[in-house]
Amino acid sequence: MAKPNKIKYIIDFIEIMWKELTTRFGEDATPKDVIYHLVEKGLCEPTRVRNYLIIYDFDKILKENKGHVTHTFMDLSIKYELSDRQIQGIVYKYRPKFTKNETILGDYKLKIKENNKKKRKKHTYTTDIF
Repeated sequence: MAKPNKIKYIIDFIEIMWKELTTRFGEDATPKDVIYHLVEKGLCEPTRVRNYLIIYDFDKILKENKGHVTHTFMDLSIKYELSDRQIQGIVYKYRPKFTKNETILGDYKLKIKENNKKKRKKHTYTTDIF
């Protein structure tokens, strides 16, 4: 699995995208313009977009199906022309990847990593035999 991005890289990316978007669409770029621009540039893979839509639809259709997961997977497999098993894999595998904690490595998470490294170094024992 790829490492999460550091927050400074995200900020740099936002600045670059803002320049590109204002050049192309002006100051009034809509969210639709932004998403289309990202997909067009290859920064949002079409399969990722599809996976996000499948997870979004799964949550929505699950409510309509009154919690029947099997029916929901069948409905989605028909809609997206994938097998039930592929839909299950996408829902269970990719759902965590669409959360902030999995994609952005912020200051808090960096501090936790550093503390864990320090703890590991403290636990190195030397044995003295008398």
